[in-house]
Amino acid sequence: MSRDRIGISSACWYPDTVENSLEQAGRAGFRTCEIFVNTFSELSGPLLKKQIEIRDHYGLQIKSIHPFTSFAESSFLFSTYERRFYDSLDFYRQYFAYAAALEAKILVIHGMKSPNGLPIEVYAERFAKLIEVGREYGIDVCHENVAMHCGEDPDYLAQMRRIIGSDFHTVLDTKQAKRAGFAPQDFLRKTGDSIRHIHISDYDDRKDCIPPFEGQFDTAGFLTDAERTGYTGDYIIELYRWGWTNASQLTAAGERLRKKLAAVSSNSA
Repeated sequence: MSRDRIGISSACWYPDTVENSLEQAGRAGFRTCEIFVNTFSELSGPLLKKQIEIRDHYGLQIKSIHPFTSFAESSFLFSTYERRFYDSLDFYRQYFAYAAALEAKILVIHGMKSPNGLPIEVYAERFAKLIEVGREYGIDVCHENVAMHCGEDPDYLAQMRRIIGSDFHTVLDTKQAKRAGFAPQDFLRKTGDSIRHIHISDYDDRKDCIPPFEGQFDTAGFLTDAERTGYTGDYIIELYRWGWTNASQLTAAGERLRKKLAAVSSNSA
């Protein structure tokens, strides 16, 4: 069976529980998923076991894990208080172990809020250490282009890539690019070889995060541009619960993305 590169994030159903969200993803016809873990008890024990059972029941592939502590990364990992960083590295081992248990390969990091007083050289050094710990578990740490964080600027991420080297990887989120005033293609041009994962959504005049193909974003054009850069990762539909009203919208978006991606692939073959 060929790999399904079109997936969905459990965040689409938040604040429903992670296990219920995975169940609904499976029922909606998705087999590729990202998990937005929401609390400590979901990282191990009975709730982790339940997630694995649901994964196996639907034949899901869990590609990425999104920590619920993203809001605190500036304080945990990237403050000027160095001791807290090393303590937080140990804390993040919980996420890496959780990801490994689910056979995921990517941990998504929002990174440092901006403005922040940490020089980029120190920031890159910290991020490289986080990458190193993740590799112990077989997990790639990927920096997302989140608005109001230093990674919102493709030039900043490109500079991180130059400092860290080929071990540096990113997540491109189309809605976050729009919020920060950039086109997603700006990231394809400047950080394309580092992009491991893509969060995809659409927007209209009222909302900036709705299902693909329901708004003004040139989704087909973006897929073409991404594939031309040599991108081989997944496209994950990541929405907020207020961005859609019926699960059929999610299923339809997934089906259209698969068809468009197949057309792009055949045209470039």
